[in-house]
Amino acid sequence: MSAPDIYLRSKVPEDMYDTLQKFAEIRKLDRANLVRDFNLFPSATNLLVLERKYGDSLLFEDLNGFKQKKKRRKTSVDGGTSISGRRTSDSRS
Repeated sequence: MSAPDIYLRSKVPEDMYDTLQKFAEIRKLDRANLVRDFNLFPSATNLLVLERKYGDSLLFEDLNGFKQKKKRRKTSVDGGTSISGRRTSDSRS
């Protein structure tokens, strides 16, 4: 949510502003029943619009907390690369 237009109140639609405010309030609370009591759960449609407009793709590291190890490709005898161990150059029977 680092898009600069979300910080300009006149550039953000009212429902998106309310959704962002609800998230800010949810972060302050430590119990789910308070979130329910204060009616802070945003609607599904507003969440989808928020994701489409301000969302960013998540990386493996964002989801798992560590960087993904790079997979090594196997190299065949003739120098062509192969993932399954089969030749990638012209196959001879």
